[in-house]
Amino acid sequence: MYANDFDPRRSNVEFAAYQFLHVERMGLLQQIVPALAGNLSYWLALGDAEIAEFKRGCEQSRRPDASGYQALAQALDWIRTLHHETLKPMAVATTEPLLTIPNTGVIVPQSRKQSLEALVQQWTAAAERVAASHYAGHAARTLNHAREIGLWLANERPRLLVTGAAGTILWDPDRPDDLEPVMRALEQITDSAAPSLLRDLALIDERTRHFLDSLRAPDALPAPHADTAQNGLCYLHIARKLLAYNLREGRMQRLREPAPPYERWMLAARSIHEWAHLAVDAGWVTVAPANASDHARRRADLAALYDELVAGAPAHVRAHTQPDLARLAQGAATGAALADFTLARMPDYQANLLARRYLTAGESQTYVRNNVASLALDYPATQLYQRLARYVFEAQYLRLAEIADPLAYLVSSTWLAEQYLQTGVIARPDLERLFDLTGALCTDHQIDEDKFA
Repeated sequence: MYANDFDPRRSNVEFAAYQFLHVERMGLLQQIVPALAGNLSYWLALGDAEIAEFKRGCEQSRRPDASGYQALAQALDWIRTLHHETLKPMAVATTEPLLTIPNTGVIVPQSRKQSLEALVQQWTAAAERVAASHYAGHAARTLNHAREIGLWLANERPRLLVTGAAGTILWDPDRPDDLEPVMRALEQITDSAAPSLLRDLALIDERTRHFLDSLRAPDALPAPHADTAQNGLCYLHIARKLLAYNLREGRMQRLREPAPPYERWMLAARSIHEWAHLAVDAGWVTVAPANASDHARRRADLAALYDELVAGAPAHVRAHTQPDLARLAQGAATGAALADFTLARMPDYQANLLARRYLTAGESQTYVRNNVASLALDYPATQLYQRLARYVFEAQYLRLAEIADPLAYLVSSTWLAEQYLQTGVIARPDLERLFDLTGALCTDHQIDEDKFA
């Protein structure tokens, strides 16, 4: 969003409101143009006065992609004649061929297909111009940054790997003077990206040293699991037990632009979180002995609560979710299967519990807020209970970042209220019971301080 979206001289309430809707949809889909299609149904619910106000906002807008909004404004008259599977069903049959835009419910007659394609093309062109302008602002390459970064690696010998396409190791601290592969990979790095990339590398090295120096026996950390993901902001290299930083990480432009806001806080948290997982694997974060019997009881209580929730759900919810629950349970009790599904994710909580002692408040909050988000597209509607179990588990991370009311945060920021409370899948008191019981299972854990200096 841009400042002028909220400037009364250049905008209005309807235009500003749509910015929130559009950005949320983009965040959910991780794409720009499909977000436009996903929001077409929005215009079917607005009145004429609201539409007219939005159109005025489009004409006044000084956004760099204002031409896309102006095209949308011009298309609204025919967009409002469209139908929707549930919001505006067709009242009479038609002989004209119809198409339904996937995952939107919007029904488009064949006669409007060309108009829709033209709108998409105009919207795409506007978005591409903004992206091109952004990268043009970071395109300058006036210095030999490849040599600068190479010399820094050779002199500082950071405890990390630099990787490239397909995870190929380009620089290794065991061979610090072998710089040709990494310098060749860095040849196209821009003036604005180079200092940002150097700060990333220095941060990973700093956090790695901080973590390993805090251990009494760092060599006792086990090797990463064979299925450890080999991607992300940084990742534990399976073969080398070092954090790796990929210059060609997917959906990132590390050689073209500086890190975007909050990303370095996320990188700090990811660095510690990856190391913390090895400490969890080593058995250094476990259920406190004093809590062992209560932990077993709470696990049984969680299973019983899930059985109660499923049994008490509306009949259509039970019918809709039963096949997937049966596949999850594989002949066992449903509640026990959902409890096991929850506890299988416990290593993430344990890693977060340990990681918070190494992170600043900003890093910790950035990490946990990023991990508590809508799961609407991660699970189909037939897996309502698996999604619910993950929601209430991951929201426990918020306790570790001093979020005042974790449950309120979860309910208000993930569409949980609309998908569960308002539909009768679960009542608020039962959600509170589920959240608190899951939280108790998490807080049963403690760090083995004997392992840390």
